[in-house]
Amino acid sequence: MKVRFSIWLMGLVALSLAFQALLLQQAWAENPFARVLLGDSAVYWEWAGEIANGKWIADEPFQSAPLYPYFLALLRTLGLDLLGVYSVQALLGTLTMVLIALATRRRAGPLAGLIAATLWIFLDEAAFVSGRIWNLPLQLFTGSLLLWYTTRIPEQFGKATLPSLGALCGIAVLANPALLPVVLLLIFWAGQAPIKRNLFGSFTALAVMAVCIAPATYHNREACGETILISSQAGLTFAHGNSAGASGTYYPVEGVSENRRTQNQDAVRLVEQETGKRSWKATSRYFFERGLGWMVENPGDVLSLELRKAWWLLTGRSYADLYNPDLESRTEFGSRLTWAPISLAFLFPLALFGMVRVWRREGLRHRGPEILMIGGVALIVLVFWYSPRYRMPLAPAVILLAAEGMAWGWGSWREEQRRGPGIIVLSLMAIALVAGLINRATRFDSPDLLMPAFLHSVGDSLRLMEGREAESIEYLESAIERGYRKYEAHYSLALAYMKLAETTLNDGQEGAQKRALPTYHQAVTQLRQTVEHDPNSFQPQFNLASIEFWFWQLGEREAWEVQPLIERALQIAQDTGSEEPAARLQQMLAQL
Repeated sequence: MKVRFSIWLMGLVALSLAFQALLLQQAWAENPFARVLLGDSAVYWEWAGEIANGKWIADEPFQSAPLYPYFLALLRTLGLDLLGVYSVQALLGTLTMVLIALATRRRAGPLAGLIAATLWIFLDEAAFVSGRIWNLPLQLFTGSLLLWYTTRIPEQFGKATLPSLGALCGIAVLANPALLPVVLLLIFWAGQAPIKRNLFGSFTALAVMAVCIAPATYHNREACGETILISSQAGLTFAHGNSAGASGTYYPVEGVSENRRTQNQDAVRLVEQETGKRSWKATSRYFFERGLGWMVENPGDVLSLELRKAWWLLTGRSYADLYNPDLESRTEFGSRLTWAPISLAFLFPLALFGMVRVWRREGLRHRGPEILMIGGVALIVLVFWYSPRYRMPLAPAVILLAAEGMAWGWGSWREEQRRGPGIIVLSLMAIALVAGLINRATRFDSPDLLMPAFLHSVGDSLRLMEGREAESIEYLESAIERGYRKYEAHYSLALAYMKLAETTLNDGQEGAQKRALPTYHQAVTQLRQTVEHDPNSFQPQFNLASIEFWFWQLGEREAWEVQPLIERALQIAQDTGSEEPAARLQQMLAQL
């Protein structure tokens, strides 16, 4: 069957851009997550702003992929706001689709290439990633560029092949440091793949890659005085996935905050307390040894844990440790995400079958890139822990092999009248559907379990937007009702009530104070719940003391009721070195 690949691909490019435009339009108009940055996204955005203002060297070594904040800084320097960055990332997503289509056509023909492009457009995770500040769009683009380039080997091989490969490997590793073992294998594979082996070329590629990585190493040396190749957080990440209580996904380490802003400093401080050593290398080594020690002592638990990680890797659809496209698609502000119904988990059985099939038919010499990329990234998940973000770099190779399998099944059925390949393809898709049903029945990956945390995230994001306080309170109260009873739940709700009360108090209308008082009372109720969860947290204690002092000024409280609250907040302020709030608290005590 003749397929006009170029014409169809141009049409798919237009479809991809239009689809991304529709998703971004809805997200920017309605989705609070697109405008209010959370966790890693907020850190990246602020970090990029510092780089754009001339602070090229941070105060600590890289804790994640170093390329993305500088890419983001470049876009901010050019004057792009959040929506502008999202638009550039959407363009990167379309270029990624083109690279995957071209690589797949090279492997399996034009029909397979077009199938791959179509799968990418309607893959839920691929459709989602452009509209957030995180490094996935850049990781996927650089990974797809590397896949496209390596599928040329060994058929197209010249003097510049391996040096160019080294440069692409260096860029891919800067976008995703976890790929380092994979690209090392790719470089040595590329030196062995030609008919005449080129070991010197492999070492040349390694040298070029080292030059690309060198700026990250230099940055780390300047930032902390330690020689750290790319990133220093591997040990802590390993401990997050390998410890007592771990279940295959992110598991917090006791004494280390889950908040990206304070997590790394907490880790260094904990290790210094435990060992007397204060360095980033010592911190990473400590957590690696801690995780390995647990594994040696609990081999049975380790086996069970690795099986869970593998099942997460192959079947995970709903769980997410930052943003959740599955749950967002169920809301009015993310409804267009349902237009991308294909999950990466749906393609895994077909891709794994395809990997075994091409390995047996063509061998590692010809199909090394797909095999090494899938095997290497999967191993990273198994060593550390499952996250959709950690799995997503598999997508280009998975889509290539899945599309190749679909084209094989269709071509055999249509042109050779052989039903076997088509039945195999349909059966593998059915296996993926059954795995999803098993997860739903066993609640292994149930979205309902994530709903309370999701509602809290929505409410917390709305709280930071002007005029959305009432909506924020609805979401936050719903989160608590559904079981999200963490410290953050009550404190976020308290802050939302405080913001709503302040808005009422300052609206300039008659009786504003009287109307604001009930809302302040609700804020106090939530603040009391907050300090019960964490008595040593200063800001909730300070807010509680301040409101209760105001109630005393209005005659609604007795001095003996308010004084202990102010004294407690003052003690924490002095312990934490909060001088200005401490002075204000002392003034309150003097007035009682």
